[in-house]
Amino acid sequence: MEKLILDSKLSKPFPHFWENIFGSCHAPITLAECWRNDARLLHESLDRKYIRFHGIFDREVGLVDRVTDKELVLNFTRVNMIYDGLLEIGLRPFVELGFTPPELSQEPKVFHPFWYHQCVSPPRSYTEWYEFIFRFVKHLVERYGISEVVDWFFEVWNEPNIDFWAGEPKFETYCELYQATARAVKLVDPRLRVGGPATAAAEWVEPFIGFCVKNEVPLDFISTHCYPNDPYKMLGFPEQPPLSETVYLVAKKIRSQVENSRMPELPVFFTEYNAGFGGKHRLDGPYVGAWMANNIRLCDGVVEELAYWTFTDAMFEEGGPFRSPFQGPNYLNRDKGGFGLIATHNIPKAGFNALQLLHRLGDRRIPLDSESAILTKSSAAQNLILALWNYCDPEVEGEEKSFRIQLADPDVYKREAAIQVVDETHGNAVRRWNLMGGPQFPTREQISELQRAAMVPTQEIISLEDVINLEPQALALIEIFHV
Repeated sequence: MEKLILDSKLSKPFPHFWENIFGSCHAPITLAECWRNDARLLHESLDRKYIRFHGIFDREVGLVDRVTDKELVLNFTRVNMIYDGLLEIGLRPFVELGFTPPELSQEPKVFHPFWYHQCVSPPRSYTEWYEFIFRFVKHLVERYGISEVVDWFFEVWNEPNIDFWAGEPKFETYCELYQATARAVKLVDPRLRVGGPATAAAEWVEPFIGFCVKNEVPLDFISTHCYPNDPYKMLGFPEQPPLSETVYLVAKKIRSQVENSRMPELPVFFTEYNAGFGGKHRLDGPYVGAWMANNIRLCDGVVEELAYWTFTDAMFEEGGPFRSPFQGPNYLNRDKGGFGLIATHNIPKAGFNALQLLHRLGDRRIPLDSESAILTKSSAAQNLILALWNYCDPEVEGEEKSFRIQLADPDVYKREAAIQVVDETHGNAVRRWNLMGGPQFPTREQISELQRAAMVPTQEIISLEDVINLEPQALALIEIFHV
């Protein structure tokens, strides 16, 4: 049993850095009503700010209308529909500038193996690319106003260190791309924020900062990605770190690289991360909540933003259409489920419900000697908000864990508290789907049943004298009321 002594006298700011940005496949899917319904649910439940997706320059968006020797003609119809839709919901775009329109590429047939086959060739002319980026960003400012767009972010490309970028040598050619792109963005307005290198497995950060410093290239933030399954050699570690600590260890490494660079104040954004691929419905069940809570505990103060990939499986098309609500396409042998926090048919997963609980944490963190808890309070209220979890590695059966709470100042707080739990049997729709026999194409009635099973349990009142027992992978949120 773990004993937690809660002392609320000391606290520090606790920004909710894990819930400001979410990822979502590629630009054309944002026009689908099912995607927009999930985006509304995300915004209404978590009051989120930014959505990041690939492919705003892809052929399906139709931005390049035609190219001649004398002019570049752009068509902003679908770009406007995409960004108008986000803003109408209450979200802002975290703009990923990519990929290459085939009409502007060196090799129009250099496609990535994703189902939607984006062109990953370098531009044929950086003069032409510079004009293209300038006109694209200028249009956004003209349509939405500089007072709006100045709050957006512009990230150059996605994972150029792997097969999303066909330039060779990769680093040098990406730097050429970044330089032309960043200068074009800043030419529209120097207040606009641009960054990179948006690499997989947190590569290139040190040399990229060095390149920008040496060549006086604009750089407002560092962006990179990390997943627990990333190969340890790519991450620069002598062996594979624990799944529970990989993102934190990589974040700490990147923070050190930034602080020891010529630009030590750069904010660090992990614009993609999640609880890891593989395993039987690892990302569909309650494991995500316990894993995420532990990462929040560790990464507080190390990174400015963690952007979960992805918020929804609706229309997610990297490997083709999903086969069922909890069975993705056979992409890279990941036939185990989807990346999303919301399954197809607008069914929240346990991870989404865990995020709703973690959203209620306060904006001030109180020190607590525990690897399984975060204690907070709000600047606007005196109630204590405590997150508890029982993390176990995904392939380990795990055991129940018990907690006992003791208040350092018992006269200030009531002896009763409210608790909500997400675990295997609470707020976990994939369990209900498995009990149904895993229907590939559930009926409308079954979808309604799954949506009911996905609901966050209501609060229960407990006594602080009670022992709190959590099954493996459970996450609990406890509100302790001020007198």
